[in-house]
Amino acid sequence: MAALFSPLINCQFKGEPPLYSGKRPAWRFIAPFEGNFINSSLKIVEYPAITIPPIIETKSAPNFVPIQQAHNSKAEETTPLLLKQPDAAVVQFAQIGPDTEKPNWLKNSLPVNLRNKPKIAIVLDDMGIDQRRSRIATQLKGPLTLSYLTYARDLAHQTQQARTAGHELMLHVPMEPSSSDVDPGPNVLLSGVPTSETIAALKWGLEQFSGFIGINNHMGSRFTSNLEGMRTVMQELKKRELVFLDSVTSGSTKGQIAANQIGVPFIARNIFLDHIDDINEIKNRLSDVKRLAKKQGYAIAIGHPRDATLKALKSWLEENDMDNFQLVPISALIQLVSMPKIEAIHSTQTKAQ
Repeated sequence: MAALFSPLINCQFKGEPPLYSGKRPAWRFIAPFEGNFINSSLKIVEYPAITIPPIIETKSAPNFVPIQQAHNSKAEETTPLLLKQPDAAVVQFAQIGPDTEKPNWLKNSLPVNLRNKPKIAIVLDDMGIDQRRSRIATQLKGPLTLSYLTYARDLAHQTQQARTAGHELMLHVPMEPSSSDVDPGPNVLLSGVPTSETIAALKWGLEQFSGFIGINNHMGSRFTSNLEGMRTVMQELKKRELVFLDSVTSGSTKGQIAANQIGVPFIARNIFLDHIDDINEIKNRLSDVKRLAKKQGYAIAIGHPRDATLKALKSWLEENDMDNFQLVPISALIQLVSMPKIEAIHSTQTKAQ
């Protein structure tokens, strides 16, 4: 068991991590997200039977995506707006049932009986580093989707506790940010390196624990904007029958393009819950989650195991009107939203051939 240490974190890893030369130190500070980008015309997600308008990205990390239109005032740049009312056939809800030959992501998914209600998936990533707060997260009412950083300690034990508590698992993979002032962690996926190094770093992360349905990116505004690098990631996920959840830390992410090209189940988050680490702001974002779910048919939110987030989530999950929604693991939304799109793409490609 190789052990690596920093002034901030004591991490232990399975296996000897691959090393990179000519880059900044492998890790210094773990930041939750990154930013400094604006693009008011990009479309991030195109889901079946849903009209997705252009998005605006804030000057910090994108807080809410997609939103209805771009605005010019500084005040409006950070104000999350809701989608316009979608088409009537928002999502065709279907029972997730047994399958004779399920891919690995479905084998590892949390079984759920879907009801005809707006669906909400809450993803907590950055899990595992702060074990006390991560443990508190597992005690929240579920099902939640918990994404554990590749370099956290005791991952087998932590993730087993999470799954026993009724939550779904993902792997939170460090990817290169645009800023050199923050570091996403060891064995980060870097742009501009040989493909073999990207694969080595990714494989190392994928072997840290088992039972997860796929990965989402930790930071990664630079790496996810690199189509070739994202294709490499998707090819490995395809081999392992895993999914990709795009945290959308960059308006130029190539996650969906690469996933569609390779044939990997894909979905993207809509709302960051705790971009502002304040309980009242987090409660406002949770209200946005419900409004978006009502309008779009579903909503995907990402948060982190922090005191304010955990406290806000605990009370929110117990609110009376939660009976009007269905809390689901992210795999349920991938099956409902992403799989029909993949099937349509591959059907078109087959006909073209």
